[in-house]
Amino acid sequence: MRLFVRNGCAGVAPAIPRIARVARVARAVLLPLTFVLPALLIGCGDDSNPSDPAGGTQDTTGTCGARAGDSLVSVYFPCVFTNQDSAGFEQMLDDRYTFVKLPAFPGQPERDRICDREDVLRIVGRMFRGEQNPDGLSVESITVNINVVSTTPSFDIRQEVDETWFDVVAIVDMTVVLNDSNSTDGTGILNLLIDSNQKFVITQDVNSPGEWVIVKQEDQARINRLSVAGPPRTESSTWTQLLSLFDWTDETGGDGNDVSRATIPDLLHGWFPYVYSHQDSAGYDLALDDRYTFQRLPDDPDDPDEDLFWDKTEEARIAGRMFRGTPNDSGQSVESITLNINVGSTVPSFDVDQPPDEEWFDVVTIVDMTVVLNDPNLSDGTGILNLLIDSEQKFIVTADPDSPNDWVIVKQEDQQRIQKAGGSQATEEASWSDVKGLFR
Repeated sequence: MRLFVRNGCAGVAPAIPRIARVARVARAVLLPLTFVLPALLIGCGDDSNPSDPAGGTQDTTGTCGARAGDSLVSVYFPCVFTNQDSAGFEQMLDDRYTFVKLPAFPGQPERDRICDREDVLRIVGRMFRGEQNPDGLSVESITVNINVVSTTPSFDIRQEVDETWFDVVAIVDMTVVLNDSNSTDGTGILNLLIDSNQKFVITQDVNSPGEWVIVKQEDQARINRLSVAGPPRTESSTWTQLLSLFDWTDETGGDGNDVSRATIPDLLHGWFPYVYSHQDSAGYDLALDDRYTFQRLPDDPDDPDEDLFWDKTEEARIAGRMFRGTPNDSGQSVESITLNINVGSTVPSFDVDQPPDEEWFDVVTIVDMTVVLNDPNLSDGTGILNLLIDSEQKFIVTADPDSPNDWVIVKQEDQQRIQKAGGSQATEEASWSDVKGLFR
């Protein structure tokens, strides 16, 4: 599927980064320039109950350790990239993240070689989902090792005065196995070897104190130039070349299925159900405004102090567990999701949080969703539990500040179930709040 096509990452300089939010003041770490990053490296699947990539604590199963200091680069990054974990990859990139490509010609300015965070999430999402590019190539597997060489205070021009950034120089050894539908050697496989220095700029994560994020990644030229005629064919490559393989646009500016966020119905009837059903963390992130909140149904309607809201960070953590198939405390994990949303009335919003210079809209929808869970606790021997969600859902939407021609969701308010249908022992009625609560 050709999803997330916009301007592409074709060497066009993005707009000057927006001034950091007030919340970024929290990034100040008030440390001397001689600060030494933590030496503790927590590996993939470490048993030490690492921090969740979006904050808080999660199950150790399927996690890649903590994003602590330069272990973000040497441990966490290789783990999520090797495991093709979109949610984990997204969590380690700062909102201001940029990827700087190798120059196409000597002296090409850096500003003409930049891919922003949304570009990279779009491209990497295609890789991790195994989408086939126009040349018939798709990712079969990825193996990444990154060795940190040095970590020094950064003097990057984008660094705010109240922040502390660090330059991390590392050596990358990566093998990407591609399925090649045009292979002539009978194997259908093309191996790309990426062996190069890589420069990362990192800082503390404002959304998860004690953890770190990547602000910038700068590609470097290959160290070795190895090619093998095959079979299978093996070629030396660069990170820039790898990303370019999965950065395409087509005449429709979409994926052939007209999945976009260009209108409110497109967002809620097309994009949102598609990315949620396909358990696509990167696409789901794009549908949610940074101020997104989810209002769940109350456990006790008579309790005025019950906390009914969570923010985008919490939502990303919950969706990440669901989309990755991470078992909850009861051993349940998501097998599949099928979501349909029918858009009803759309009226101007008078929400108390709406800024005076923005236009928000209240949208009433009907949601029909089936979530299939692997459940080892069932007594019927199937190991499968079907959750049926049939309810109204209220969304508040606005124009995407990062992409004015698209729309994003600012708020989502769960509603009571419409029906209480019967079914087999392995089929239950649920609310969206119930489903998310299983993986919170």
